[in-house]
Amino acid sequence: MSTRAIVYNFISEQAEIIHNLVRDGEIEIIEWFCHPPFGSVPIRSFADVKYGLDDSFGLGEQIYEKVYPYLPVFLDMHQRRFPYFQNNLYDLVGDFNRQFGVVYRLLERTNPDLVLFGNIPHGGHDFLLYRVARAMGIRTLVLFQIPVCPRFMILEDIDDFGQFSRKMTGTSEGIGPLPEIRKPFYMRKKAPSLRRVYRFLKPLMNPGTILPYLHKSVRYMKYRISHSATIRRINEFGPYAYFPLHLQPEMTTSSLGGMYVDQVLAIERLARKMPSGSRVVVKENPKQNEYQRPASFYARLAAIPNAVLVPTDTNTFGLIQRSMFVATVTGTAGWEAVNLGKPALVFGKAWYERLPGVFKYKPDIDLDKVISFNSDRVLLENKYRELLSLSWPGIISSPYFALTPGLDIHGNNQKVAEAIRLTIESSE
Repeated sequence: MSTRAIVYNFISEQAEIIHNLVRDGEIEIIEWFCHPPFGSVPIRSFADVKYGLDDSFGLGEQIYEKVYPYLPVFLDMHQRRFPYFQNNLYDLVGDFNRQFGVVYRLLERTNPDLVLFGNIPHGGHDFLLYRVARAMGIRTLVLFQIPVCPRFMILEDIDDFGQFSRKMTGTSEGIGPLPEIRKPFYMRKKAPSLRRVYRFLKPLMNPGTILPYLHKSVRYMKYRISHSATIRRINEFGPYAYFPLHLQPEMTTSSLGGMYVDQVLAIERLARKMPSGSRVVVKENPKQNEYQRPASFYARLAAIPNAVLVPTDTNTFGLIQRSMFVATVTGTAGWEAVNLGKPALVFGKAWYERLPGVFKYKPDIDLDKVISFNSDRVLLENKYRELLSLSWPGIISSPYFALTPGLDIHGNNQKVAEAIRLTIESSE
């Protein structure tokens, strides 16, 4: 019997994964939220709270009480829908309540066996779909692409992300050695494309968007001034912890960072605990823009006496290698650190946090233990393989095709569909 499923995402080439599951009779789609031309409901319609509003108000009071504590997370995620102007708090809470009614009514009316996500929810609307489904006892499966190798995980519960203490399906087949550390493909500079030029010129061609475009430009100028005013070029670093900032808004902080979606909070707390005479060296993400970087962000950084913001062109691998340890919310820099023999301190939920040399931040963290950690390459290799045995071979997001040049996309999608099938048929 087919599993009755609500599906979120699986866009572009990955839509074939869902088509394969339907073709093989594994799932029956109730609703598929996806970008056109795939799916049954455009994601934008769902994200902009324009889907299914009829008779969706005031429902599910008991479930609402379970989901309401996640309101701050929703607000952070949903705010990204408004890059030019900031909606006020009343509008955002109103969207939360309307979106809750829509999601609750959909799940109650259709009573699905499964809600399947192509990535960890991080847009607000999809996060609420996930949280309401969990609160109603509906099974969820969430896919996550491991960013350093062509493998992915399938999770039942994103609260278990990083620790992976719950039973998970996966296979040790095809696990390679520890990947060589190199600049991530998504951080490499891209040559200007016609699409990027079009996105730049589009606001100038549409009179209705000129005012928002000018507003965004002014905000960007303020951001550059604040950032530049906070930078210090230093010749002698002394002992330090390296904290590379995440690009925001993104899943790594919005979904997995918890309270440390506010990255300065993590730096403030770390700076208080640093040994005398040491400091926290901070570097901005090269791809960051003005969004989620108001002047107050850099003012707070500048107020920390033992923290220093260095230029974005400072070599990140040099900063890692000279540091006592690397601190991050959930970033790849922590993985790079342990792979290079340095300890890492993580504040959120990182996919690699079970590996030796990775420490989870707690208020009573003993930084001396972090600093004095001695790396064991053989142990790291074994634990890496053990961790990846919880994953499946394959790529679930087309940007990561860069991990495997010449990939057979159809064969990949069939492997991913098979992994989802085996997971669906396994007991939770």
